Amino acid sequence: MATLPVNPAVDSLNEAQRVIEIQAAALERLALSLDGRFHEAAARIAACQGRIVIAGVGKSGYAARKIAGTLSSLGTPALFLHGTEALHGDLGKMIKGDTLIALSVSGETNEICQVAQHAQASGIYVMAITAHESSRLGANCDLLLPLPATPEGCAFDIAPMASMAMIVALGDALATVVSQLKQFSRNDMALLHPGGAIGHRLRPIRRLMHAGDRMPLVSIDASSDTVIAEINAKGFGVTGVVDAAGRLVGIITDGDLRRHLAGITEMRADAIMTDHPVTLRAEDDAEAATTIMRTHRIT
Repeated sequence: MATLPVNPAVDSLNEAQRVIEIQAAALERLALSLDGRFHEAAARIAACQGRIVIAGVGKSGYAARKIAGTLSSLGTPALFLHGTEALHGDLGKMIKGDTLIALSVSGETNEICQVAQHAQASGIYVMAITAHESSRLGANCDLLLPLPATPEGCAFDIAPMASMAMIVALGDALATVVSQLKQFSRNDMALLHPGGAIGHRLRPIRRLMHAGDRMPLVSIDASSDTVIAEINAKGFGVTGVVDAAGRLVGIITDGDLRRHLAGITEMRADAIMTDHPVTLRAEDDAEAATTIMRTHRIT
């Protein structure tokens, strides 16, 4: 195992807590600082007929990638534009009808200021997120979303930390409000997230459930022998019970059979079944199914 350097003057836990507390305080100041400009920004993003282009370099570039990804995942097409690459041909990624969100904490990042100038000259609406309203970027945009002043958190108060937390949080807030303005639904999200853990949670029940001839079903007046045969034949340890119209009116499990074992040979399905079974709609998703099964203790 490698030997870690030790500086007896550093209290690791206190230092970690200090950094996190600075970021938490910065986020609280950001939340309290929001005004009508935030509403205008969200409304303009929601109404944009093109793409939302998020531009940044350095740490702001990483934040820009995250914001673009979150907007896209919530139904608003967005792309990341690297400020430096933009000046070497990637400005062509922006077209009229797009909206540019330019990120620069100082507001003086030369590449981002040039990207914003090009966008405005091309008739592209420019939003800016910066901590300095009087900066080049702040003074040359169509809409400014200012970041409140905050210490960064690093030992030298230089490395972007708290300011990045605010930019990412502001992007998340915009993406959430925009998705609500556009009435982006849970089903819409499922279409955009077919893979991974999110895709599994949002997968429609119709893609997981058994249907047709694979469904164990007996009529309400079926004999116990028929019930047992159906459970054994389908292999799920359960059978649904339907009335003459084919509506589900009950359910019989292995446990129900055991509980009625003494007189089961003389019983019909309606005497064994649990009525008013817990059900889901085929369009409900897997997460809803998991929740209702937990609530009713269904294994």
